[in-house]
Amino acid sequence: CASLLAALPWLLSLSFFVFPMVSSAAFRAFSCEEFDTGRAFLFADYSVECSTADFTSEVHERAKTLAYVGIALYPCGISLLYVVLMWRARRALLDDKPTALSRALSFLVKDYEPAYFWWELLEAWKKLFLVGFMVLIMPGEIEQLVIAFLVSLVYGLLVGVAMPYKDTADDQFAKACAFSLSALFFFSVILKVGVLTDAVDGVLSGQLRR
Repeated sequence: CASLLAALPWLLSLSFFVFPMVSSAAFRAFSCEEFDTGRAFLFADYSVECSTADFTSEVHERAKTLAYVGIALYPCGISLLYVVLMWRARRALLDDKPTALSRALSFLVKDYEPAYFWWELLEAWKKLFLVGFMVLIMPGEIEQLVIAFLVSLVYGLLVGVAMPYKDTADDQFAKACAFSLSALFFFSVILKVGVLTDAVDGVLSGQLRR
């Protein structure tokens, strides 16, 4: 048990740094590009044809099954592990009375005010949603960008209101990052509207075009 607690900070550090990469890799099994022929192929590997309403690809179905297992084991599993560990150590973290477990969790909580020791969970879930589950929500549609924009906007509002970091400079930096992320999705929406407008330009009247 002592050896596990000693290794826990390193394991949590590793899981934190690879969380976005592993999550996005698992969700790539659901990201397909559809062509005018009606056939769709996997973005990550164009040799794999995706299942559609009229066609079932055994290779793609196996890839999706493996992706579901990976999502359950890593993105969701790691999040659940964070929740359990923080719940077990919550009294020590709130009362600032270090224990072996709370010291092992210091990598995740040391930068936050005691009342917001759980903020890293919110940060992880934001990443999981934006780099993972968003792939499944109306892929390629403008609504997908709008939802991502709204999520980033709400997160920016939460950061601005809560200011969860101990260091004021960290709070300011977090707000700047949240604003930049919201701006990225906002301008992506504008670009998407421009692309859609160009696509139907031939059937627009002068007034609609303006």
